[in-house]
Amino acid sequence: MVRRVDETPPHILLFVPQLEFAERLIDTLTGEAFSVTATKDQAEFATAVRNGRFSAIVTATPFIGSVQATAAVPILNYEIFVHRRPLESDAPSGNRSYFDVDDFIKRIRFHIDATSTSRGI
Repeated sequence: MVRRVDETPPHILLFVPQLEFAERLIDTLTGEAFSVTATKDQAEFATAVRNGRFSAIVTATPFIGSVQATAAVPILNYEIFVHRRPLESDAPSGNRSYFDVDDFIKRIRFHIDATSTSRGI
């Protein structure tokens, strides 16, 4: 079986209106050799979907429905990779959140690989 090898990095469409989160996700994704197009609102997102080809879309919970109605690629909710963990026992009470980067990247790669395999790429 001959399998085409694509040297182009997977292209991720990011639909995250919160600039701080978007910048962190862009840094994470580009650091893992993904190409990223970032959009901050529905109009930019719709234009990007019409004009580009993407391996996956990363967004937040409130936008999942509209993204599903627009695109036929894997959609990942980055919020499911944000976890709360208790602070150390000598620290003030409360929780601190962290973003599970490793699991996030693994999930993106899994969906991209699964999609590529199902398309015969």
